[in-house]
Amino acid sequence: MTPTDRQSGNLLFDAPPHPGIVIVEADPRSTPADPELLQPPEREAIVRAVAKRQREYITGRQLARTALAQLGVPPRPIVTQADRSPAWPQGIVGSISHTNTWCAVAMASSCDFATIGLDIEEDVPLDLDLLRTVCVRSELDWLRRLPPDEAGRKAKIVFSAKEACYKAQYPLTGQFLDFDAFSVRLTPETRQWRATFEPGKRPTSCPWPWFEGRWVNRPGLVGSLVAVTQSG
Repeated sequence: MTPTDRQSGNLLFDAPPHPGIVIVEADPRSTPADPELLQPPEREAIVRAVAKRQREYITGRQLARTALAQLGVPPRPIVTQADRSPAWPQGIVGSISHTNTWCAVAMASSCDFATIGLDIEEDVPLDLDLLRTVCVRSELDWLRRLPPDEAGRKAKIVFSAKEACYKAQYPLTGQFLDFDAFSVRLTPETRQWRATFEPGKRPTSCPWPWFEGRWVNRPGLVGSLVAVTQSG
């Protein structure tokens, strides 16, 4: 992460939604593809990866350590678990996401938050071939009433919201979910969304029937964030 990434005012998440959440961001293209920048236990995950993947992984780990420092947690390895998710330190909840041009990490104390889900995507319309994979019937009916380009961009926000929800629920349930597990309703006036579990799709170990979050835009990027406090 370079100083200009932090100081340019070009951040996607310009302000966390709660003072207990730390969000740090950077462009992975500014990171050298050098595994020596990682701590030894982390290097195994990318030892055979191409340079692009190495830069993304290294940027994510550097950002994660920056976030941990802001939460008062000493630097430590953040290894990749068998399911490819990061193993956050005890007492920490977090989420990481990246595109070809941007990477972000959100983190908080588990004393305050039960879970966090973060997703960032390229701000381009969702491929029409993916609509029926990503969207349930109620979402498709709503999107059909919009102009094509607007429908594609709103569908990308729906996609991003579902990705954030998946990341939020997975540490609690350990279950892989398909896109049809949620139906998303957007509130454009406030850039908020609610993702409700479809009937029969909520894992029994997930205590909430829905997640609420918000989306943000920056030229070329769209991001979604959901954070659930310990009070739910």
